[in-house]
Amino acid sequence: MMKRIMLFGTCLLVPFLAFTAQEQPQPASMTTSTTRQVLAREVNIKIDLLSDEQTQAGFNSDEIKDVIVHELDAAGVTFNEGISQPVLVLRIRTLQVGLDLATFFQLNLLEEAMLIRNRSLFQATTWSQASLLSCRPEELKKEVLDTVTVMTQAFAKDYTQAIQPMGK
Repeated sequence: MMKRIMLFGTCLLVPFLAFTAQEQPQPASMTTSTTRQVLAREVNIKIDLLSDEQTQAGFNSDEIKDVIVHELDAAGVTFNEGISQPVLVLRIRTLQVGLDLATFFQLNLLEEAMLIRNRSLFQATTWSQASLLSCRPEELKKEVLDTVTVMTQAFAKDYTQAIQPMGK
């Protein structure tokens, strides 16, 4: 029997809110995002890889990436491996616990952000969701793919809502 626990789900999307704020002058040495980059519905994907239990269950990061790309595409978000950011990062860790496998998932959107106090650029988490799954080894592949599907759908919904032009 599968048990799934949602640990947290947060949609911070600070860069999108900052876009509507008054523009601050930028130092000449820093590059800035164009409106197209801020409003584009495209992300890169990175998967922080699988444990031996997951590999033995018969799937790999390409299969998980295909699920993510399919769900993003269904929501109108394009996968673009040619961009460095924003990047959607999926981390999965599986441990044997008795006869079951416990799997932790974390899906984050990382985007370039700037600190106001010293105008330094860094990668910030602007959306994050985590989940914990417990299942029998023979159910692992299906349960992992189902969990990744649900998490990606939640991300895509929040992401497309956040980048809608003002007034729509």
